[in-house]
Amino acid sequence: HREASRLIARPDVLEVLMYGGGRSGKTAHACRLLWLRAQSEPGSHHAIVRNTFKDARQKIGLVTMPKLLGPSMMDRRNYELNRTDWIWTLPNGSEIWLAGIGTEEEAEKLLGAEFSTIFYNECNQVKDFKLVEKTYSRLAEQNNLKKLRLYDCNPKKKSGWVYTKFFRNLHPITKKELKPGR
Repeated sequence: HREASRLIARPDVLEVLMYGGGRSGKTAHACRLLWLRAQSEPGSHHAIVRNTFKDARQKIGLVTMPKLLGPSMMDRRNYELNRTDWIWTLPNGSEIWLAGIGTEEEAEKLLGAEFSTIFYNECNQVKDFKLVEKTYSRLAEQNNLKKLRLYDCNPKKKSGWVYTKFFRNLHPITKKELKPGR
């Protein structure tokens, strides 16, 4: 996790993949980074996406975030949680949204919003890279934060888009070489 934090701090790095075994703390670390970014920039918007909204709600909303926020952060003065849309609103007006992107319909729901950070949790569960790529245009919020895409997964196979993008450094669809830091 120190390596991920070091990379995120570099101005030339726009996306970071955290991978490794289950229960290694990748998701909690990424959620903590999003929370800190949201606290640092008033009014900013951040998204945590998974294959389905149901998975995002169950895994992030009901398990990871409550553990991360802990008893001291659970004081309602530190945030508000809209349990219908699963959006945390911090006292400074920043928001952290949960969303699914595994279907065209779910990915479309993000198209009206702009974010400073998008965290693709368990990104290898999203089979269609076009749906991931569709969300890239949403990383467009105008503020002082560097725009950042975070990913985490337990890479299982070399035929998926995650392996192609992050280990072969090729665009998963065009197979063209990617620029460093992307």
